[in-house]
Amino acid sequence: EGKTLVATLPVYLNALSGKGVHVITVNDYLAKRDSEWMGKLYKFLGLSVGLVIAGMEPNEKQKAYAADVTYGTNNEFGFIAKPVGSFPAEKPKSQTGPAKIMFCPFSK
Repeated sequence: EGKTLVATLPVYLNALSGKGVHVITVNDYLAKRDSEWMGKLYKFLGLSVGLVIAGMEPNEKQKAYAADVTYGTNNEFGFIAKPVGSFPAEKPKSQTGPAKIMFCPFSK
């Protein structure tokens, strides 16, 4: 698929900053597929790849968010835009912070 392949260069270049990149797809199938297909390339280039989909345990999500490139759905990344004060203080957040770069290829 063209968008998946074209996204690899900007994702790779942005991931080199060390802040990480979120690649957002419209459903769990595409997130999983793209993380597997393109993940081989990113791993070959020395980057780590994570996947965040519905039904994952919080500790699994934390590990995925720590990757250089994290694939997931719009639903999983949706809470990034919420103000930090809207999260209860006693619950740890999974994402590493607002420094993550957002790159959003859209699918049909």
